[in-house]
Amino acid sequence: MKNLLVLITISTSLVACKRKKPEEAPMPPQPMTGSAGSAGSGSAAATKPLTADDISKRFEQCWGYFDDAKWDDFTGCYANDASYEMPGGPGPGLVGAKAIVEDVKMFKTTFPDLKGDTQLELINGHTIVAVTLVTGTMTGDMKTPMGDLPATKNKIGLYTTQVMDVNDQGQATHEAEYVDMATMLGQMKPDPKHPVRPAMDKLPMAKEVVIAKDDQKEKDNVAVTQKVAEAFSKHDAKAFGDLLADDVVWSEQFMPKDTNKKETIANAQDFWKAFPDVKLAADKQIAAGDYVATVGTLEGTNTGDSAMMHLKKTGKSVKLPFLMIQKIDGGKVKTSALFDQSMAFAMQLGLMPPAAATPAAPAKK
Repeated sequence: MKNLLVLITISTSLVACKRKKPEEAPMPPQPMTGSAGSAGSGSAAATKPLTADDISKRFEQCWGYFDDAKWDDFTGCYANDASYEMPGGPGPGLVGAKAIVEDVKMFKTTFPDLKGDTQLELINGHTIVAVTLVTGTMTGDMKTPMGDLPATKNKIGLYTTQVMDVNDQGQATHEAEYVDMATMLGQMKPDPKHPVRPAMDKLPMAKEVVIAKDDQKEKDNVAVTQKVAEAFSKHDAKAFGDLLADDVVWSEQFMPKDTNKKETIANAQDFWKAFPDVKLAADKQIAAGDYVATVGTLEGTNTGDSAMMHLKKTGKSVKLPFLMIQKIDGGKVKTSALFDQSMAFAMQLGLMPPAAATPAAPAKK
């Protein structure tokens, strides 16, 4: 447990550093000319409103700029007054394209070969929800408020998800990123006693881009996800199970592996015992084709033990933001992927100290 807490504490410190409010004010918006599809260095603009296809191409283009460390071009992927947040992490977030990009550069120092391969894009209006596999090798030291974490030469490969609003210039105006930093740290420095998901080196399936039609099917799919949340909140195992396909794949990114239908129901029942008042609340839902992305919050009080989490009741409450992406087939959940911050969960339960309470001693090499 000690090694795990060290990793998660470093992770928390990293996020706190990443989300530090910039001291300088964002640059005023600049006029842009040309086509957003070829935008770079913040100097290009759309001549007409972007289509969903334009947004997809622009998103991929910007990941290419990141992969190749073309920072001037990558800066043009954000509006000058863009905002960034990592729900569940500490800090106020970032404001301004320059502040966001300067912060991103840190990861390229630690992982020079870091790159992203997008698995899924859901586009509804000017909002894109994307699941991207981020891979790289830790060949550089990682600077943290606690001191440098020496390079381990280990590979990472995990999903990051973005909920991003885009303007007609092909620039992000707001980005919310959901990625489990504890999983990344666990891949960088594995601990056999506390396994995380193995690092992936390639996409497990073909890339998929889904554009919303705003039709009845999508509305029906949203209704299914709402019924799933209601059944979970009511602790109704039968109703919950009836809404899952027999071959459902349930994926919670902080857990070492996916679960099948039987395991998913059992895990839910275990969680209900540990958090008898747990509720799921949807703050925003984005539908596209067979998929529904839910931005929401889990709340509950830990008044019971959990065998699944090896948790003894703490009596503490949690409030955890999450992103859940579910695929619906025939009125049932076919796949479900949950993205949140497991370290925030641990901190709220008092299983680890908040970053501010951790001595900022240098890491030993």
